[in-house]
Amino acid sequence: MSREDIRIKIIATDIDGTLTIDRNRYEILPEVVSRIQMLSYLGIKTVLVSANALPVALGLARYIGAKGVVAENGCMIAVMKHVEGRNVVIQQLCNWPSFITLKEISSVLQGFANESWQNDYRKCDFAFIPIDKDKALDGLKALEKHLAQKGYDKYISAGFSGYAIHVHPIHCSKLAGLKKILELMNSSLDEVLAIGDSVMDVDIVKHAKIGVAVSNADDELKNVAKYITKHPSGFGFIEAIDHIVLMHYKDAKQSQ
Repeated sequence: MSREDIRIKIIATDIDGTLTIDRNRYEILPEVVSRIQMLSYLGIKTVLVSANALPVALGLARYIGAKGVVAENGCMIAVMKHVEGRNVVIQQLCNWPSFITLKEISSVLQGFANESWQNDYRKCDFAFIPIDKDKALDGLKALEKHLAQKGYDKYISAGFSGYAIHVHPIHCSKLAGLKKILELMNSSLDEVLAIGDSVMDVDIVKHAKIGVAVSNADDELKNVAKYITKHPSGFGFIEAIDHIVLMHYKDAKQSQ
């Protein structure tokens, strides 16, 4: 990376499988939190870009020092800032179509996945947890076939994050949510380092100034990333921050 990459002002990161210890656990390393807080000290903002429900992602952001949240795969966003007396600005970017119910989707996924408890707190993107991860893609294919047969695929998209099967309005995406939050932060994709682990992170990693995939990421994501870490998940996040952002920040300061 050249020194011009020090213009990075935003770290857009997935949560599960990227900040967590690995893709099968939910714990976040304290070193990950310390890097996010160090970035904040340097004036570099972290935005969590996640499939999680807004209350989950926003609660995490508040306590680890992130400044913004793209939740529900781009359906919801939140920015920590002072506007008209409010310190959190929340926007819903889509609406769930009325012609299909979660009950119908649950019926199609019966035997493959069960509704996530987070669905009670979701507005547009709904999650279904695989009963057996090895058969999750079979469930996804069954759901996609059903959506196509009903003509719903013109309005609804489905995908597998590695944790859950997600369904949401087709015009919603992590990239669309990130663009909106960057607008609110007076920033652009040219100032973003994006990092993730799954196929659902492809759009943000592909279009960011620097796109990073952790070493245990899906191959589809590695194919569009500019940088692939040597370490997995949260350890890869630490590596990316240390060797792409903080190291170049230090070099730029020393050259002044």
